[in-house]
Amino acid sequence: MNTEYRHTSNNRIQPYGPIARPGISLLDNSLFIALAKTLWAIEIRPLLGQAGNECALATSEEAYEGCITVPKPFQLRSVPRGQEFD
Repeated sequence: MNTEYRHTSNNRIQPYGPIARPGISLLDNSLFIALAKTLWAIEIRPLLGQAGNECALATSEEAYEGCITVPKPFQLRSVPRGQEFD
C-alpha cells in the first residue's frame, strides 16, 4: 500500500495522486461566498446575563489552554445587523 501523500494545487492531500475533480474550485468559491454573506449579515456578540447585560468574555492568559494557543469553549449569540435581516 502506498503511504506517500501528494499535495495538489488546491491544498488537498490525495493518497493516490491527482484525481480529476472539475467542480472543486466552484465548490470552494461557493462555500466561501456563503460563509462571507452569513458573517456580513450578523454580529457575533457575548451571551446576555440575568440582568440583560452582555457577559464579559475571559481574555486573560487563563482563557487559553495548552502549549498551542486554543481558546477554551465559550458561548455566544448572533444578532442580525439590521432590521431588514430579521
